[in-house]
Parts: sequence; C-alpha cells; structure tokens
Amino acid sequence: MPQTESGNWCNLIWSSSIPPSKSFTLWRLINNRMPSNENLQARGCVLASKCNLCKVQVESSKHLFLSCSFATAIWDWLNYQFQIIIDTSSAANMILAAKGSAQMKHLIISAVVLAVNTIWYCRNLSRSQDKYLHLPQAINKIKSFLTLAGNSSLAVAGSSLNDFSIIRSLKVQVNYRKYPRILEVN
Repeated sequence: MPQTESGNWCNLIWSSSIPPSKSFTLWRLINNRMPSNENLQARGCVLASKCNLCKVQVESSKHLFLSCSFATAIWDWLNYQFQIIIDTSSAANMILAAKGSAQMKHLIISAVVLAVNTIWYCRNLSRSQDKYLHLPQAINKIKSFLTLAGNSSLAVAGSSLNDFSIIRSLKVQVNYRKYPRILEVN
C-alpha cells in the first residue's frame, strides 16, 4: 500500500476522551479509505454520483468534507467558535494546526474529529433514509459530543482569558494546573 502523508496526526486523533468510532472516520478520510462515490467507482462500482448534502457537485471525499457548502459552513462555525483558521486544504492539515494550551488543542482536535464524523453521518442519513439534518442540528450534535469529550479529557488549560471563555462557552470544565503545596519551613 502506498504511504500517506505521515505526521503526528495519528497520535492526536486517537484519544481516550474521543470515541474510537468517531476517530476512525477521520482516520479513514486521511488514509483515503472512505466509501465515498469516488472511491467506490475506483473499486469498480458503477453509480451516478452527486453530493447528498449540497446536491450540486460530484461526491468525492475532498468535496464532501472540505469544500461542500454544508462542510464549509461547519468549518466556518468552528473557525468562529475557536477564533482560529482551520486549514481545510487536507484532512491531516485540519488537526495539525491546533494551537494553544493542551486543553484548547484537545478541544480543537476533538471538534475536527466530531465535525468530520457529523458530516459523514449527515451524508449517510440523507442517502439511506432520505432525511436531512439541517446545519443548526448538525452543529448542536457536534457541540454535545464536544462537551462530553472535553469534560472527559485530562488536558490542562492555559492561563489565557480567551481560552477560558472559549472552553466555558462549550460547557466544558476548565482543567487548571495543579500547583504544588507550599510548606512553611522554619
């Protein structure tokens, strides 16, 4: 098998606070193993291809997760929420750009993992059940999973007021650094 772009992304997406099923979706996307229409056609399946979310473009992994209007709205929301710019040129770049304190990095990576999983869920819901999860519902789904992932993380927050306000807005408990006990010595 050809090697994909390697980096530290593998260590970042597999976390005890992120369910493996959600991390697996991003792992498949980075390794170009998503059963999107383009990959199914490359394996010999004959099918007409149209993105189930925007109904405009041909479905490919790159389009579905990075440039579809539904996906870009989710990435724009995450950019606004975390006050950053997520590099959507590739799936691996989205998580390698996480910056800030350990807790902020973990929240950004979790948000990217959960956003990719939610986009895939919305695509499958539209395709299999002919139901459409609207953008506010998809964002609420990401928020609720992000709250769970953030509250089960042991990563420590920095002292930035900006980090504090972002973490609290996501209903995540801020994990402060434990200071050593000060003993008086005579």
